[in-house]
Amino acid sequence: MEIIKIFREALVLKKGGKMKAYTISSDDRLQDGIPVSDNVVLIGEEGRGRSLVSVPVIGPETDRICYAKVGMIEGKTVISPSEPDEDDRCLAVINTVGAYARNRKYDIFDINGKINFLVEGKISFGAAGRTNSGPVFLAIIHKGTSFRLNSKYSEYWYLWDGEEFTRYSRSEWEARNILETLKNGGEIEWL
Repeated sequence: MEIIKIFREALVLKKGGKMKAYTISSDDRLQDGIPVSDNVVLIGEEGRGRSLVSVPVIGPETDRICYAKVGMIEGKTVISPSEPDEDDRCLAVINTVGAYARNRKYDIFDINGKINFLVEGKISFGAAGRTNSGPVFLAIIHKGTSFRLNSKYSEYWYLWDGEEFTRYSRSEWEARNILETLKNGGEIEWL
């Protein structure tokens, strides 16, 4: 363990923004920070019909990352906790799988903007992993990006504005888009 400790203290990410970190799940949860367990961020699940990826966390030990720098070592992603910065991107764990619903498709839909997918794992329902499943991503999300996730009974849109995430229901998203159209010079066709 001493070697790991020395390695963690010696390794410093030289470049890259210091991004806010979030955990997003389609079962109506949007949380600040990314949980850390035994110096790794776990993406996905282990077992049949599943895929688990462990992303090392370097630097000071913590149980939750609120701001992060991301780097690559030998083609593998690493994360380091950092102090707040002015980066308008964010780092997010996106769990696309909400509560179980038969024949429901789980993924990220309707991406508008830029998302850099760094790591992908997979979770599944059922002991044999043969029921619905979907990906879990570790991703860098750029300012102005929006996307949709399915949950058991509905769907939600997420918008990263460069400072925070906002979650919208279908009707809220449609109303927001109408107001944006009007703001950008769209015209109303009066009846």
